[in-house]
Amino acid sequence: MKRIYIMTLFAIFTLSFSIFTLNGKAQWQQTSFDSGDVTCFAIKGDTLFAGTDTNGIYLSINDGSNWSVVNTGLPSTYDVFALTIKGDTLLAGTGKNGVYLSINMGNNWTLSNSGMGNTRVNAFAISGNKIFAGTDSGMYLSSNNGGNWIAADSGLPANTQVFALAKYENDILAGTSSGVFVSSDNGQFWTELDTGLDSAIVSSFAINGNLIYAGTNKGVYYSNNLSSWNTENLYLNYSNGGVGALAVNAKDLFAGTYYGVYMTLSWSWGEWFPLNDYFNGWPSTNTYVNALALNNINLFVGTEGDGVWILPLNVITIGINEINNNANIVTVYPNPNNGKFQVSSSKSQIQSLEVYNVIGEEVYSSLLADNRSPITVNITDKPSGVYIVKAKSKEGIAFTKFVKE
Repeated sequence: MKRIYIMTLFAIFTLSFSIFTLNGKAQWQQTSFDSGDVTCFAIKGDTLFAGTDTNGIYLSINDGSNWSVVNTGLPSTYDVFALTIKGDTLLAGTGKNGVYLSINMGNNWTLSNSGMGNTRVNAFAISGNKIFAGTDSGMYLSSNNGGNWIAADSGLPANTQVFALAKYENDILAGTSSGVFVSSDNGQFWTELDTGLDSAIVSSFAINGNLIYAGTNKGVYYSNNLSSWNTENLYLNYSNGGVGALAVNAKDLFAGTYYGVYMTLSWSWGEWFPLNDYFNGWPSTNTYVNALALNNINLFVGTEGDGVWILPLNVITIGINEINNNANIVTVYPNPNNGKFQVSSSKSQIQSLEVYNVIGEEVYSSLLADNRSPITVNITDKPSGVYIVKAKSKEGIAFTKFVKE
């Protein structure tokens, strides 16, 4: 498994001051690659590689519809935690043997850990002719396409595990067990970039223009100046493992956690909602997300124990438009209130109702067999603050927020 740390915090998943619903038409698709812990992806054109920690590497040449095993030359342990493509060379980072190379797109593999030894490789980054490998024993650098490696960890704390790498303009970013470090000289020296990061363990990056996103055991952080970090955690449930994967396109940011895939929208930036809750078909168990990847057609999700899942990007766009256009479906009156209030729906009869505080604790729930509306709720014994109402009907799920004075 890819998880490296455990969290006990909890955050409720919905949109701040927004009301939204989904009609259930959209659908997650499980691929024929339906088992195993999928830890990483690499994409080149229509070709998709998926690494696992139990069954090696799989290849799809038709957007994930079908998969074949490409393990010739890999160790029998078959534990792969990082993949990257440089030109015609495919590199695989393994759990015990360092790096393997393939010069024929995965058909055959050869061990290439000279100078590195047998260590777990968690991440790659490419800068010009240089390849960086983040490992459990620090940073390594190759200037000859993986032929040999040298340590490149000057400025990093001793015994630092490197979990994530990214190229940002002319710099290299390293996500570690001690926060984020940046090198502006191709790995000769690393400087800590931790202002605002709250001593987080960093396990994933995504870059969008001048914005850097970091997935950590304390949620998602962002920076646009390589000097400080801010949080992007509103209603993101990152307990039990933190944010293990990030992916970004021109508009939207995706995060993988123990509870599935979350997305923050261009029209509600920084406020998250769970794609697995609003698009049908997501598995009810083994939902931890280790890896995310995007091409022009699909969002690919690598899970722990349940293979690869796909959500077409056009489905997401349609679903989000439906969500964004369904205002005023569920209302709370009065708002603010003293803890006694009514909930009503303008579109359909509410079948169940739940109320959460902002750290995700359920403070009220009711099954409404008679579908009565409006519904009276009494939480006057609860502390003042912001609460979220989750209402289910035959048409989907809707959320709204209220303030208890």
